[in-house]
Amino acid sequence: MKESCDVVVVGSGLAGFAAAIQAAELNSKVILLEKTERVGAGNTFVSNGFYVGAGTIPQKEAGIEDSPERFLQDLTKILPEADPKQLRAFALYAAEGIEWLLKIGIDFHPVLSDPEVERSSFGRINSRVHIMKEGTYFGRRTGNIEGGEYFLAKLEEAFRRAGGITMVNTSAKKLTTNSKREIAGLEAVKTSGGMIAFDARAVVLACGGFQGNTQMLLKHVSNYADKAVCRSGRDMDRGYCPNTGDGHIMAQQVGAKLVNMSYVYAHTLMPPVSPYPNHDYCKFAIVVNKEGKRFVDESRGDVIISNALLHEADATGFIIVDSRLYDEFASLSVDLAVSYGAPKPVSAESFEELAGKIGVDPAGFDRAMREFDEAVSKGTTDQLKPPKSGRERPEWPRNQDLIRAIESPPYYGIPIVPGVTFTAGGIFIDDQSRVLDQNLEPIPGLYAAGELTGGLFTDYYTSGGGLTRCLVQGLVAGGSAAKYAKIKH
Repeated sequence: MKESCDVVVVGSGLAGFAAAIQAAELNSKVILLEKTERVGAGNTFVSNGFYVGAGTIPQKEAGIEDSPERFLQDLTKILPEADPKQLRAFALYAAEGIEWLLKIGIDFHPVLSDPEVERSSFGRINSRVHIMKEGTYFGRRTGNIEGGEYFLAKLEEAFRRAGGITMVNTSAKKLTTNSKREIAGLEAVKTSGGMIAFDARAVVLACGGFQGNTQMLLKHVSNYADKAVCRSGRDMDRGYCPNTGDGHIMAQQVGAKLVNMSYVYAHTLMPPVSPYPNHDYCKFAIVVNKEGKRFVDESRGDVIISNALLHEADATGFIIVDSRLYDEFASLSVDLAVSYGAPKPVSAESFEELAGKIGVDPAGFDRAMREFDEAVSKGTTDQLKPPKSGRERPEWPRNQDLIRAIESPPYYGIPIVPGVTFTAGGIFIDDQSRVLDQNLEPIPGLYAAGELTGGLFTDYYTSGGGLTRCLVQGLVAGGSAAKYAKIKH
């Protein structure tokens, strides 16, 4: 069986739909492929509905003066490892992306500005974060309808209006090229059986990360990555994640460059509970591995802690808090996790007793805890190895509130594993969402967007960044693909 079109888009999350709608509205014949039985099987469905941008319509309506250029200046400081071209596109096109969402019928809560959070991620976090009114949190209702279902319905409706064609139960397997090594389409397989060959002038890959592919996690992330919990996708509660690196594999087969493959966006979870609650209060506590040793600067937060934990034995650790920290920060998350099926954490009146209960070396653990408390009292925690810096980002001032002695029994040992939402590494693209080869030259006719791209995030992530990346790169990829297809017509 054969199909012909101008642009084929692989994946039906936000990145895929944004690309498909944009290309279709530019008069391309577009076919959107989804390997599961319904669109939006990935993280779009379970997202918070948070976007980030500057110089936006909601900001202007709130009387907030901001600009994409100022946003880029802040991003450069917060994400110094990011590829400059990708970062610039992210910052400069984010406002246009939010305006595009408004045009297809997505409403946002009024943005807020609070000088008390100036130092938070992305600078003025409240005035730059835009929250969908229909936002959802892992399938939990925040209004009269399910946020993910509502959002996907709006995207489907916009794609249909633009004349697009959607094919579900269709798995892309292999990109095809012509004699000039230009992309000529792809081959796909139907769930019911049978192969379809798509002749297309351009292909956009937008089919998510590889968090659902254990072998790729073990190869690229760590030897213990199979011990992590996957908190990704519409059907995560059934243990199924559709994001299995299909796009990475296909792109690499035609020479694409992959970058930052060892990083993930993850949160600390009490096993076996997924996907919620995450235990981000661990930045106030200390975290030890199965040997009872600290291995990371906890002040940096649980995304960085999770990345570090993936390289510790069995990707397993323990958040250590005393009674004051437990009551102030930990109890709410712990009680919720226990209500979802996690075992209650153990407690003890001494460090040595706690070590025995969580199964770490008692003498070493007791020594490490006392050394930590002594450093807190002397104000020398930044000299510990690893340090406890009190800085969520290296360039931020020291926040003493993040540095607290563990000295008021009972002491608690809260078991944690990384819960991976998406992989941060992937296909390297330029600011036009063109896929680049090993020599950093564009592969003609091939574009990528969203979670399967690499170059923007490493082990640090900030609120709203994931969806905004999908939105911006998707719109850019769709526009670039449509333009290329018109030239090749």
